[in-house]
Amino acid sequence: MSARLADKMSGAGFSGYELGPVVSRNGTPSPDWYQLLLPEGSLEMDSRTRVGHSFFAPEPDSARCPAGHVVGFTVLSEVYIQHASLTGVDWFRTRQALGQRLGPYRPKPLLLISQRLHQFLVTQKVKRFDVEVANLV
Repeated sequence: MSARLADKMSGAGFSGYELGPVVSRNGTPSPDWYQLLLPEGSLEMDSRTRVGHSFFAPEPDSARCPAGHVVGFTVLSEVYIQHASLTGVDWFRTRQALGQRLGPYRPKPLLLISQRLHQFLVTQKVKRFDVEVANLV
């Protein structure tokens, strides 16, 4: 994230994130860039969210963890989030991860933002981010 965007976001009062330094190859932190750090995931995906390898692949999904930490390979439907797990911050991470362990690749949680943060990013003309609607149930 650029320093300019970080300043505007902190001035607008967004919460739920921290900014860490981006260190160059020589070990000095860049004054122009920050990395986005999100706390542990707290959002619970609802069972209505369909996950798997594909719509045609039979269950069970080989990426699924029996303890529920990894719910499947990828999202196949709209995302449904349990309303009770929602907190008053603007950046969110799901507790459950998606993906499969393959060499250096690891399952990752979904990243979600509030509608207020989305409107801010659109008005600031921030590029290179895609959004989809998540449903609260």
